[in-house]
Amino acid sequence: MDISPGVSARIGLLRFPLIVGVVFIHTFHQGRGVFFGDGTIAYNGDALSVFTQFLFSEVLARIAVPLFFIISGVLLFKDFSLTKECYKKKVSSRVSTVLVPYLLWNIAVILLRLSAEFMPNASVMFSGRQKLVSDYSLLDLVSDFAWSPASYQFWFLRDLFIAVLLSPLFYMAAKRLGLSLFFVFCVLWFADFPRYVLNLDWKTLVFIYLACWICVYQWDLERLDSKSKVIIPAYCCLAVVVASLYTYLFLNNSESILVNVFARGVILLGGVAVWCATKYALGTNLQRVLLILAPFSFFVYAAHEPMMTIVRKLVYRWFPPSNSLQVIFYYFLLPTAVVTFLVLVALLLRKVTPRPYALLTGGRVDKKVAHTISS
Repeated sequence: MDISPGVSARIGLLRFPLIVGVVFIHTFHQGRGVFFGDGTIAYNGDALSVFTQFLFSEVLARIAVPLFFIISGVLLFKDFSLTKECYKKKVSSRVSTVLVPYLLWNIAVILLRLSAEFMPNASVMFSGRQKLVSDYSLLDLVSDFAWSPASYQFWFLRDLFIAVLLSPLFYMAAKRLGLSLFFVFCVLWFADFPRYVLNLDWKTLVFIYLACWICVYQWDLERLDSKSKVIIPAYCCLAVVVASLYTYLFLNNSESILVNVFARGVILLGGVAVWCATKYALGTNLQRVLLILAPFSFFVYAAHEPMMTIVRKLVYRWFPPSNSLQVIFYYFLLPTAVVTFLVLVALLLRKVTPRPYALLTGGRVDKKVAHTISS
């Protein structure tokens, strides 16, 4: 499957906005406030702040991971074949771009957490809901690499590398089963079925398989552009509906399986809507800005946690919000500040220490628009 220059450009301009979406997902604290080790909880907010967080973090930003899996999958399967040489090439390239950064950043996070545990008066900054590194057993340490990463955003890299190892199975299944297996995976994802397959998130299987199907059948990625004037407004309206439902359920301390199923359907539509929307950015100043920022996407992704959590806890500890507007202000300010800071750090590291920076980011030091965080 050939990737046209237009599709390549659209992939490139998506990289940075999607990473910002990931940061906002991890900014979400669901109106429950910020927990500290001494048992205190910062201001919880009210319906307005809860709705705002649900809309941006749990609805709009939730399309980021599916799109990253699709993009990563398309880059994996676009020239895939069931040969030993192809498989070896695909796996070896992902060792440097996925596995090595995964291991290095996990080590860094573990060492950072361990150092913080021995800092005076730092214990109050731990929520108490996560086991201390100083109390780890060998099994806990192995789990932080093989099962559940030390910093949770790296589950994506873990799942992605496993998907690469399983790529021949995806390829054969797509050829023989077509979209039927995609719908099976969707049902399992929608139903929150337990993860029995190597602890892989169902989103991984859903969207990697979809990307494989797209490549196997050479499905035109620009095919839905003609429907964009219907898809984009429909998604925006449904996103508000989902956020409203989530807010209602949260404020009434209740849950709904049907709402969760509906929300995941809206996420699927959202991925299509965002992809369609990229055509309107082509050739604009926005595209040029996003392509300048794109090479720093992986560093922002890797370093934003636990930095985001630390910054939020420090701000909420020293300048606790007292009303909903302050909660919303912090909600937008803090991730924006963290992302801006990390872009500046990445720019400095790339210039001053290019080789270590390349190692930490999987060799992502160029500005090729067709690369994503998994290229």
